[in-house]
Amino acid sequence: MKKFISMITAAVTVMVCMCITAFAETEDVEMSTVRAKMSPAWGQSISYTSAEISVSSFTEDTEILVEYETEEGAMPENGYHPVELIFQRYDVEPPIWCQISPVEFNETSARFVYADIVAFYADMGGKADLSDVNTVCLGATMVGAKVTKVTVTNCTVKAALETTAAETTAAETTVAETEAAPAETTAAETTAAPKAEKEEASEGGFNMTLVIIIIVAVIVVAGVVVTIIVIKKNRSRFY
Repeated sequence: MKKFISMITAAVTVMVCMCITAFAETEDVEMSTVRAKMSPAWGQSISYTSAEISVSSFTEDTEILVEYETEEGAMPENGYHPVELIFQRYDVEPPIWCQISPVEFNETSARFVYADIVAFYADMGGKADLSDVNTVCLGATMVGAKVTKVTVTNCTVKAALETTAAETTAAETTVAETEAAPAETTAAETTAAPKAEKEEASEGGFNMTLVIIIIVAVIVVAGVVVTIIVIKKNRSRFY
């Protein structure tokens, strides 16, 4: 009975941790632009190494919001965007140089979305989870431009994820220790076996009821998680 309850407790703990991960807090991260320069056409105004910008913290709702000023206030002809986002991998042959266009832009700002970043980068041969990216650059296109502000939205909060991972590990350890406990049978326990069997039979109904309650609870929680995630995905964002 104790082993059964320990395993159920561990399973519920893991499910709770999964829910915590699904609802993990996100935050907007403002990147430094101290190194940014006025770049000539088709040059780079600023770049970030993989150590400076952690793409692993991106979520499906992540957007990269860029503010800039163009040389003498000029704008490209034919309504072309003045800045572009570049995801680079240089430790392969040929190197990956992925240029990404903003979904929205005007004379002073542009917005890039996660779905476009992943799609463009994967088309160039990179990994869809962006785990092999070496450098992220922001560059000018047809006119000179200087980046003045970069904000990466909806990044996962590292502390929350670390807490979830620690709780999951603790739950797995509890299950492992429970399964590894030695089964010691004494003479008294052997004598009491018939009585124990009767008790187990009477507890069978209770155990089944407990399992049903837990299954229903998990289904309800999963339904709520899915519903909220769908609502978040359908929520419009404007910059």
